[in-house]
Amino acid sequence: MPLYAIFITFSFLLSHAFAIEELSTARKGAEHSEIAERTYDLEGQKAEWILGTSILGNPDLESRSAGIGNPTHRLPSKLAGIFTFPLQYDATQLSLYGENGIMKEEFVHGIPVDTPETKILWERYAFNGNAFGLDFRRLLLDSIELDIGMASYSNDSSKVFRYQDVTHQPFFALGRDSSQIPFSGRNIAMNTTHFKPAVTWFMSKGEISASLNYLVVENADIPPYAFEIDSTNYADITYLQEPFQTELRSFTYGVRAGFRPTKSIEIYASVYSGEHEISYDSLVNLVQSVQDSRDSLDRIVHDTTWYGTTDELKYETVNGEGGVALKLPLNPALRMQYEFTEANSQYKQDRELYYLELQNEFPFLDFRIQAGALRNSGIFDSTEVAKTASANASFHLPFHVDLKTSFKYDTRFPDIDELKIFNRGRYAFPNKNLLPEEHTRITGDLEWNPGGIFYGVGLRYEYAENLIKPRWVTGSGLESIERAYQWINLHNAEALDWYVAAGFALGNWQFYLEREQKLSKQNRPIDVSDLYYKGYIRWADKFVKNRLGVSIGFDFTWFGNRCDLQMNEDDELEIIELKHYLALNFEARMKILSFSLYTRIDNLNHSMYEPAAGYRPEGIRFLYGITWQFDN
Repeated sequence: MPLYAIFITFSFLLSHAFAIEELSTARKGAEHSEIAERTYDLEGQKAEWILGTSILGNPDLESRSAGIGNPTHRLPSKLAGIFTFPLQYDATQLSLYGENGIMKEEFVHGIPVDTPETKILWERYAFNGNAFGLDFRRLLLDSIELDIGMASYSNDSSKVFRYQDVTHQPFFALGRDSSQIPFSGRNIAMNTTHFKPAVTWFMSKGEISASLNYLVVENADIPPYAFEIDSTNYADITYLQEPFQTELRSFTYGVRAGFRPTKSIEIYASVYSGEHEISYDSLVNLVQSVQDSRDSLDRIVHDTTWYGTTDELKYETVNGEGGVALKLPLNPALRMQYEFTEANSQYKQDRELYYLELQNEFPFLDFRIQAGALRNSGIFDSTEVAKTASANASFHLPFHVDLKTSFKYDTRFPDIDELKIFNRGRYAFPNKNLLPEEHTRITGDLEWNPGGIFYGVGLRYEYAENLIKPRWVTGSGLESIERAYQWINLHNAEALDWYVAAGFALGNWQFYLEREQKLSKQNRPIDVSDLYYKGYIRWADKFVKNRLGVSIGFDFTWFGNRCDLQMNEDDELEIIELKHYLALNFEARMKILSFSLYTRIDNLNHSMYEPAAGYRPEGIRFLYGITWQFDN
């Protein structure tokens, strides 16, 4: 394989074999350029994706992946525990919830397998916990195939804190000189299982697939309260509040059918229905003043409400898609997506997206255009329709130069939880007067790739009207939890960022670095970083007549400063700056035919991660595991 082909494979989309050998959905998404993984504890716990320094929110999964739309926003542990097949990032895909790009899961395997295929992953956290993954395919009959995907994480039996003091430092500690290295920081307990079986009937002119999606997440989480840390002993941390417990039980089922009456026409449709029950326990016991009034004698009356230590939320959803695609010039397709949601058996919300798609590939140009309308029927018996459109194009110029451009205009309507549901875990208060967000994102990149070396530079312009954020982002409302954490609309926000990426392959070595930073801003939210870095160094070779593969690599993500809100020891709300940190990871892997043995060291710089207020995951985290792929 040419060097430049190896480089591009690793820079933009790792091979399917590598993706299969990765269990964490958050890690899979972070394999794509400009996507960073923000993790809140051990791998497999709470995590989300960040798109560079974008102000327009997070990339997210399709509804079929987790059984519910916009899971990063709606589920308490975000991407934790979700099993996915290999992911493709689509930055300009139109969507129901205004996500900042969609991670599309590769469900379709093509023709049925002729022999059973089994892929197993087992991973052990050296001091606390296990992870297990399964990807299984086999024929039940000549044209009926069974697919099973499964992911499970657990560290329930581990203690809350685990440290090992050492007097020597055989590990990286850039900019630090500590005699005590915390080997594992605060352990936010997790116990998750995601089971995704599907049965597909392949016919001469189409296929029908029935599938289940069963997700159980029993994870602890951290309330937004301050902590104190002993600067002479990083293991000595005092928390104002202990973790609370979250539990998600999600069960969805449905059918997808595709029909091709001729070679140039494809008709497809799907429908999935399910329930998603979210419950909280051991929440912070709050008694807050709602309103102070005066009685008939002009005396002040303190009206209060008491919030218990448990809370529940239930979503019932019906979602799916449909469309007609033609294999003609410009490959026109008419597509639609929908989701009907009911929360707590009283708040109903319907959303449908209809759009026309044109796309094609030429020797000098690849492009795709989508344009349509998003309909939202909200919980207040109101119906709104918004225009939405996107386009992307790649111009293949002489001298190995590509010019890539993209445009996206979409709308994010307020969700049920932002309009009516009070989040008692990571505080968020509803606001029934919210207006829909309007997003515009324009990008341009110039890339040079003659082979064996790569360089790219680009600009990202973003503009948002009525951006939905908590009130504290404006620096106001700090007199009470109810006001500070209430959702509001920012009038507008604007940002211009620049992006650069470079890399090269030298023998068996691969080097890659990307950087994104703001150039200018107007009303840029203070909870978004202005700068980030991401990159890796990897080496790979084969021995024993190419039967033994060995690889090692370092990858890192550097997150810039941003702000968050927390409750301090004086029971006062304060805006704090989350300091930058370096997530430096190491992996060594040995592969014998289809069997791999690997070890990982996460947080090799033992950075004090600050993903959000209240969290303090720290320490070096050791992992080791196996992957095994076998047929028959």
